[in-house]
Formats: sequence, C-alpha cells, structure tokens
Amino acid sequence: MSPLGEPLTQWHTVGSGSGESTDIGYDLALDANGNVYVSDAHPFSSGSDQIQKFSPSGDLLATWGGTGTKPGRFDNPTGLAVDLQGNLFIVDTANNRIQEISATGQFVARWKGPGFQFTSKVAVDKHGNIYVSVIRPNRERVAQSHLHHVRR
Repeated sequence: MSPLGEPLTQWHTVGSGSGESTDIGYDLALDANGNVYVSDAHPFSSGSDQIQKFSPSGDLLATWGGTGTKPGRFDNPTGLAVDLQGNLFIVDTANNRIQEISATGQFVARWKGPGFQFTSKVAVDKHGNIYVSVIRPNRERVAQSHLHHVRR
C-alpha cells in the first residue's frame, strides 16, 4: 500500500488467465525473498486446490497442487506459513493434514490425523516447530497440536 492507502500492485485476481483464479485467495505467506504464496481455497464449491507463487512485483512464478489426496495435491488448501529454509507449510483442510512443500514445489513431508480435522491456520517458529489452530464447534483452540519438525 502507498502512504495514501492505495494498492501498489495486485496478485491473485479473478479470472482464468495466468496468475488468476476462480477460487478465494484464502491465505498468503511471504518468504525471505519477498515472494508471495497464495492458497486457492474453495469453501462453497469445487475449485482448483492450488498454491500460487508470485514474485515481489506480482509476476506468477509457479502454480502447484491440484485436487487430490496424493502428496503435493490438496483439497481446500487454506492456511500457509514459510520456514527459514523457504519451505512452505500448507493446511490441506479437507484432507485433514499439513503438507510441507519445498520452495521449488517438491513434496517434503506431511502430518495427518484426526487432530487435524477443522485445522485452519499454521505457523512455524525459528526452530522449525509447527503450530496449528483447530476450530471446533463453539470454540477455537490455538496451538491445539504441537509438532516437532525433524529434518530428514
């Protein structure tokens, strides 16, 4: 935003061209180089189930994912976080899991289980610990699950 509150550039517009989507830009995350990651969530209908990576100037650099249950595929990706190594953590909401993808789009790891049902947000601290928030009927439990991330 400019000092006057006007947008300087725009990412993730509605449409079907490069860098556009028919889904909702649910969350965004920034890496150390200023690249912007956007999750294409579709809470009300089927969608693209993708993650888009944009340069700091708004150019589309990559699109990853697509609908599915295999590693690197998503079903309603929502929350995003980037660790110090540039790996992207994605809340794969309808698949009840968290996925880790490298900065180049390669699948790294996943965590799945009943504890990730209704997961909405993810955060990674400087030590690589992963925190998730889980929305339950009538309450929100922040950091309900704590995963210690072990590098392979």
